Amino acid sequence: MLAAAAFAGPQAIRSDYKDAKTTVAPMPPSCNWSGFYFGINGGGVFGNSEMKDVDDYNLDNDKWSYDASGFTKGGQIGYNFQVHSFVFGLEADAGYLGIDGDGTQPASPGGDTFGETSGGFFTTLRARMGVSLMHDKCSLMRRAAELDRTRRVE
Repeated sequence: MLAAAAFAGPQAIRSDYKDAKTTVAPMPPSCNWSGFYFGINGGGVFGNSEMKDVDDYNLDNDKWSYDASGFTKGGQIGYNFQVHSFVFGLEADAGYLGIDGDGTQPASPGGDTFGETSGGFFTTLRARMGVSLMHDKCSLMRRAAELDRTRRVE
C-alpha cells in the first residue's frame, strides 16, 4: 500500500485554490486579574504558649507553658485592577479565631500566676500590589507588596 501511494503521482490541483480561505484557531485570551472576587476559609489552630515570670515573684527566670487549640473560619472579598502586568487591588476579610488555652505556673502559691489564650472576631483591610508573571501565557500572580491593617473586634 505504501508503494502504491509513492507511485500514485501528484493530486490534481483545484482551480480555485487561490480563493480558498485559511481558518486559524483564535488565540486564547490573555490572563487578566481584573475583577471582583469573594471566598470562604476555615481550618484548625494549635500551638503552645510559653510564659516567663519576669518579675521573679515566684521563681527566678522560671519558664512554663501550656497548649492552646481551636479553629478558624471566615470570608474575604476584594477587587483587582490590572494594568499591563501590574495588578492593584483592595481586599477585606472577616473571621473568627476560636482558640482557647490556659495554664497555671507550677510554682505559684495558690495558682495566682496563670496564663490564658483566647480568640475572637477579627477584620483586616489591605491594599494589594503585585505582578502577573507571564500574564499573556498563564495565570500566575506574585504579590510584590502588601499593606495590612488588622483590627480585633471585642
